[in-house]
Amino acid sequence: MKKEKNLGQRLQQLPKDMSYKELETILRKLGLEEGTGGKTSGSRVKFVNQATGHRLCFHRPHGSDPMKVVTLREIIAFLTEEGVI
Repeated sequence: MKKEKNLGQRLQQLPKDMSYKELETILRKLGLEEGTGGKTSGSRVKFVNQATGHRLCFHRPHGSDPMKVVTLREIIAFLTEEGVI
């Protein structure tokens, strides 16, 4: 539980070194499930809030590149709007 809380706080601090794996862990712990995009989805990923049906779509960074801060802002806005954080 402590690690989950730390990850949520880390997201809200807009870190410049947050990995996609860290973000994926946070989103799963907050009740969002990763949707399948098929073979041609490329770096686009979709997370779905099963309770509301709302979708969060964004581009996953390539390789070990960190998440872009602008993407993290969009994710925080979505989670706030959903009442998750």
